Amino acid sequence: METLKTAKWAPFKQQHLGKDISEVANRAAEILNILCQLPEYDRKDREGGLLALAGEYNRWQTALAIGEVPDNDPDKYCGVAFKKCYSLNEALHDDEVNNPVMSSFLLRNEESGIYGGGILLGRFLDGSSIELNDETCYGYLAFSGLPELADEALVLVLAIDMKWIYEKFAQDIAKTSSNPYFDALLKASRK
Repeated sequence: METLKTAKWAPFKQQHLGKDISEVANRAAEILNILCQLPEYDRKDREGGLLALAGEYNRWQTALAIGEVPDNDPDKYCGVAFKKCYSLNEALHDDEVNNPVMSSFLLRNEESGIYGGGILLGRFLDGSSIELNDETCYGYLAFSGLPELADEALVLVLAIDMKWIYEKFAQDIAKTSSNPYFDALLKASRK
């Protein structure tokens, strides 16, 4: 299925984020395996999905199947993951928004199909005041296939490990969404 493959031009763009795509995929799979073993995670019927990476303004996009992608509709999960990225991009560049939205959980709208599990990437995200300019946003990271807060926990830990965001910023996002998985996943992934 074409949507599950990395686009041929993606490796060049992935270097823009400072990571090889195989490093991202391997670490995401490790984090997913840890998440699925947590006592807090009780959805043993959902152990995979689609990881989406998109550049600012969605100039480039990559989707990776991680774990056991739900059989019922893999294209749906890919679409939902990218919708999280697109909605964050729109919110970031909305001139009427004073403070950028850093998590798709804050844009959650079931009618529009927008759920938690997407985040803005950038090392400037340290919890301090944020002044945006063209150099501050690296892109967007989202996952779809697990319950939305498990999606969110996975991308937060992955973004920390890839050094795309600071841990404090990830903790702030998890606190805002009352994420039941993040702390346990972060701790378990450090062992």
